[in-house]
Amino acid sequence: MKKTLLILIGITMPLLCWSQGKAVLPNWVPAKSKETIHRMQDNGMMTHLDMAITLSNVGIGFDFATPMTRWAQLRMGGSFRPNTNYSCTLQTEISEGLSKEEQERRMNKLTSLAGTYLHTNASREVEVTGGLEMLNFKMLLDIYPIQEHRNLHLTVGFYWGNSRIVEGKSTARSGNILTAMNMYDALYDRAIAGEDMDLSVAGINMAREQATMRKKLRDWGALTIPVGTYSHDIAAASNVYYTRDMTDENGNVTHRAGELRYAEGDVMHKAGETVRLRPNDRDMILIDAKVSSFKPYIGMGYSLPLRKDGKLKLSVDAGVLLWGGHPEITTVVESEGSDASGNVIHNGIDLTRDVDNIGGSLGELVDKAKRYGVMPEVTLRLSQRLW
Repeated sequence: MKKTLLILIGITMPLLCWSQGKAVLPNWVPAKSKETIHRMQDNGMMTHLDMAITLSNVGIGFDFATPMTRWAQLRMGGSFRPNTNYSCTLQTEISEGLSKEEQERRMNKLTSLAGTYLHTNASREVEVTGGLEMLNFKMLLDIYPIQEHRNLHLTVGFYWGNSRIVEGKSTARSGNILTAMNMYDALYDRAIAGEDMDLSVAGINMAREQATMRKKLRDWGALTIPVGTYSHDIAAASNVYYTRDMTDENGNVTHRAGELRYAEGDVMHKAGETVRLRPNDRDMILIDAKVSSFKPYIGMGYSLPLRKDGKLKLSVDAGVLLWGGHPEITTVVESEGSDASGNVIHNGIDLTRDVDNIGGSLGELVDKAKRYGVMPEVTLRLSQRLW
C-alpha cells in the first residue's frame, strides 16, 4: 500500500508543476528539448490542471487531469475501497457415506468427548469471515470523439493494485472445533499408518488397547469439512511422495515413507470426488479471493459544468475493469504427501474453477463471484480547475 501511494505521488507531482503555465525545466535540459516541450504546451498539451474527487463501487479516490492534445485528456490518481465484510459457515463431517442419524451420533460423541476432556464447547460449525478491500493506482485517457460536444468522452486505461481482494480466515469462535479436528485427525493419521499412540510421557500405558484404538479410528474415518465435489480430474503438478508408512487393516505395511505416491501428471482426485478441507497447522481455515493486479479499463462518460466558467464539473462515468476473469477463490485441502525434499505438499484448490455443488453460504458467495468475469464500475467525479 505504501509503495503504491509513493508511486502515485511521484507521477502526479510532476504534472502539478508542469501545468503551471510554461514548464520549469532544469538547466541541464538541452535548449532544443525545452523548445519542444514548450511547443507541446502551445499545441494544447498540459495547459491546465484539474483536480477531482471520485466515488464509485470500486472505492473513493482522487485524480489529476490535464490535456494531452485538443482531443484527449490524461487522468492519473488512485482509489481505495474500505473493508466490506463477508462471512460463510462450513459444516464438519466425520467419514463419508454414513446415514444422517449415524453422522449425528458420531459427531455428538466427539463434541461430548471434547467437552469432557478438553473443557471446550466445540461447535460443529466453522465460521469464516473476510473483507473485500481494493487499493488501486489508475491511469486513464479520456478521448473526445466530437470536438464540438466535449461533454461526451470515451475512456481507456488501466487500474493497478492489490491482487488479493479478500482474505478470509476462520473466526476465533471456531478455534475450538478446529483444534479438536487437528487433534483427532492426528490420531487418525497415526492409526492408518499403523503407529502406536505413545502416551507414556503422561504415565499412561495403552499397549493392550493400541490395536483396538487403531481399528476404531479406521472405522470412524477422518474429521473434515466437505465443500462440494471436484468438477474435473486434479493432476499432480510434480512428483508426490508418502510422508509416512501406510498399513492395511491387519497392520501390514502397504507403502513406505518416501515411496512415490503420484508421479507428475497422475490424477490425485477424480471428478465427482468430495473436496475435503482440514485446518492448517495453526488450527485455521483460510479462503482467499484473487484477481489480476493489472486491470485494463474501458468506458464512457458525460460531464456537466456546474458554473458558467466551466471550471467546476460533475461527471458520470460507466465502464468495466478487466480483472482476469472471475475471481480465483482458493483454499487448501488436506496434505497430499511431500515433495522430493520431504516438504509437505498442501493442495490448493480454486473453488470457482475446480469445484461444483458447493452448498450453504459459501456456495452463494462462490456463485456470486462466478458472475463477475469483469468488474462493472460506475463513478461520480467532481472536478475543479486549479489553473
